[in-house]
Amino acid sequence: MINAYVDPGARYAALALFSQKEVPAGVLVGASLVRCPLPATRPHAEQVRATARALIADLDRLLGDLSLEGAPPARLVVEDVQQYPRGRSRGRRRDVQRVGQVALAITTLFTGPVDTVLPAQWKGQTPKQVMNRRVVRCLAREERAVLEGFPRRSLGHVLDAVGIGLNDLGRLQRRGRGVRRTQLPS
Repeated sequence: MINAYVDPGARYAALALFSQKEVPAGVLVGASLVRCPLPATRPHAEQVRATARALIADLDRLLGDLSLEGAPPARLVVEDVQQYPRGRSRGRRRDVQRVGQVALAITTLFTGPVDTVLPAQWKGQTPKQVMNRRVVRCLAREERAVLEGFPRRSLGHVLDAVGIGLNDLGRLQRRGRGVRRTQLPS
């Protein structure tokens, strides 16, 4: 069984695939980062649709690479946006709304079960760099190999998608130093 986890963005969207076939806690088996294929000068609605379509196409490609073509993920979990009261948010309200539109477009294109998770539900108020380190510490060596080749400046998007998956599978602890590292079968 494969679960797919998505961290949407206004111009990028990250995807992480976990297999629960071999290990009950799930194993990271694939990841990708898609960039909106349209220039920023195009209307926003077109960019949203193009990013969502590119992510779903990449999901199909990854499933094909894993010899799972035609076997859709058991479910898709997409990070939803969280708007804070005026003054508490670091991002501009319009940017947050655009990310929400990408998340919505992705969920409408996926034909299977979809769940959403708020950032506060999976990472709380933990700073991005701290959470990225925790996510990497939770991964086995074989899982870390999946992350090789991503540009350093874009890796944070992918680590968010991986973190959403680790949290969903019970492998990520938000507080303290405790992590649950999965031992992969030899």
